[in-house]
Amino acid sequence: MKINNSMKKQLKITRQFLVLLLLPALVISSCSKKSDSSPDENQQSLIKGNWKEVASKYEYYDATGTKIYEETVDLGILSFDGNATITTNYGGEIIKGSYSLSKNGSANFLTLSDGTDSRKYNLVSLTNTNMTLTLETLNDFYYIGTTKKIAAKSILSSNLVKQ
Repeated sequence: MKINNSMKKQLKITRQFLVLLLLPALVISSCSKKSDSSPDENQQSLIKGNWKEVASKYEYYDATGTKIYEETVDLGILSFDGNATITTNYGGEIIKGSYSLSKNGSANFLTLSDGTDSRKYNLVSLTNTNMTLTLETLNDFYYIGTTKKIAAKSILSSNLVKQ
């Protein structure tokens, strides 16, 4: 089929019409929205300060999801400077590291790193006075006496209050 000038003109008009029709959709979809991966600015200010753990425990589960062991862990103090630096104090052992807040959909996370290890905690709640963190680890181990045991997963739960 041979395309004449009239048909070329009609195709050009059709293409221009389609571009004009799709342009608003492209503009709307390219508009920047607040990123879901950015933490709430309020969380950044709420986390700053000294937080004392008041309860912290590990729960260990087998492959069927049955809890097989539970233990409480040492309580410490976590100090967030507001500029991504954290200092932890567990029984006089002081460790400096970094932290970051992030978001994925409606879930909030607090990642703590000491340079060699990094852990991403689920930030369950954060208010002016209370913070709750959880951390799930697969194929974790625990000790009963001196015997090392393996669990399919563990869940660490920590409740903290602001000092």
